[in-house]
Amino acid sequence: MTTPSEVPRLTSVGGTVREVAASAKVLTLDAPDNGFSTVALTDATRLIRPDGGELSGNELRPGIRIQAVGRPGDGGALIAEQVNVLP
Repeated sequence: MTTPSEVPRLTSVGGTVREVAASAKVLTLDAPDNGFSTVALTDATRLIRPDGGELSGNELRPGIRIQAVGRPGDGGALIAEQVNVLP
């Protein structure tokens, strides 16, 4: 059982997407931010457009700028709860 003090805190990272591995649901950033260069998506990850609308995973492309919020995961990836596409 995890106690509240053991739950990893939310972390925010941002940058330009260098690579999208759609089958693995992984975004690789062009440069590390806050110690992370990989953002992992889950079925629960909310993808948000600059206008506030929902985005589908197949719309993610290299070259877009994102801000992701999530928790540290295994292998040094950020497990994203939400990914905002920046204008």
